[in-house]
Amino acid sequence: MKTLIAVVLVVFVTCFFFTSTLCAQQTEHKTHPKVEHYATELQKSLTMIDNTVVKQISAHQSKLETDADIYKLLNAILTEHPNVEACFVDNKGILKLVAPEMYKSAEGADINDQAHVILMLKEPKPILSSGFMAVEGYLGVVLARPLYNSNKQFLGSINLVLRPDILLQDVIKDNPVGDEVWTMQPDGMIICDDADEVGKNLFTDPMYKDFESLRQLGKKISANPSGSGEYSFYASGTQKPVKKSATWATMKFHDRIWRVVLTHRI
Repeated sequence: MKTLIAVVLVVFVTCFFFTSTLCAQQTEHKTHPKVEHYATELQKSLTMIDNTVVKQISAHQSKLETDADIYKLLNAILTEHPNVEACFVDNKGILKLVAPEMYKSAEGADINDQAHVILMLKEPKPILSSGFMAVEGYLGVVLARPLYNSNKQFLGSINLVLRPDILLQDVIKDNPVGDEVWTMQPDGMIICDDADEVGKNLFTDPMYKDFESLRQLGKKISANPSGSGEYSFYASGTQKPVKKSATWATMKFHDRIWRVVLTHRI
């Protein structure tokens, strides 16, 4: 009888420990449906722009003999997406053509040392670049598609410079007051957030050195496609530290990963 009681007790303790561990793991990795929705909608926005590029390249491919022909292609893309900068980078890495007109001064620049250009010239395929600070002062990313003529000769690429902050604002326009949404690359670069944080690296920038809970949560965000946690950082637009809860999901597009993070002040 004592042996039976001992066995039952061992089974009960084991089941309790397993259930408690499982619940803790489920709680730790719980993601709010709203942030999953934001990640999905952000991906849809990029897909819509990308589909426009594919469609217009196909429509103009039979006649890409002159710069004027490629300008027509660039302007056709801008007709559908006027908030982007459209460029043609040739197969030597020269920024040959730019639209709209206000950016033409950049034409002729040699950009073959930029990471996304190097990748395109080495292996022509669709690309979404890492974030970078544009000369105009905003953080941008490049959405690029290889360009071939009717003889399947590689001419270069059509590159669109996008502003992730504008894409995100369109997606989260119904976000309740008090909630904040920011996005981060797994390497720690902040893609969308308050203006003084965009482009900074969560793991290396001095702004975050006194907020260990945020940096530790950042490591979890970097390592896991979804989850939740808590951290301390300044309230938005202030220098007052507050405690916040966070839940995140993942947006993946052309092998580029963004973590989309929804936070709420506790």
